[in-house]
Amino acid sequence: MINVSAEEKVNVKKIFAITLPLIIQQFFCKGILGIFTNDASYISYAASFLLIVSITMFPKAINNVIGLGIRGIINIMRFWKGREFFSLKPFENVIVKTGI
Repeated sequence: MINVSAEEKVNVKKIFAITLPLIIQQFFCKGILGIFTNDASYISYAASFLLIVSITMFPKAINNVIGLGIRGIINIMRFWKGREFFSLKPFENVIVKTGI
């Protein structure tokens, strides 16, 4: 029997949670696309396109979350100008120098 750590089990669960929607989408995308058109060439083209889009949307979503988090930190620093708030004092020079 292979010894698997708890961290590795969590990582496998995360990977499964990410790939499961992609697998489900591939099984049902042609049926869903069939609602909008009857042309088989459009459906086959759109199914491959949906796979590409579904893979690229996950990193974009992470980028949005991180970017809006950074924007929130900047807004807090503007509001609390000159005060130490959530230990953000080290970032004050970056914001002042860049003019954000």
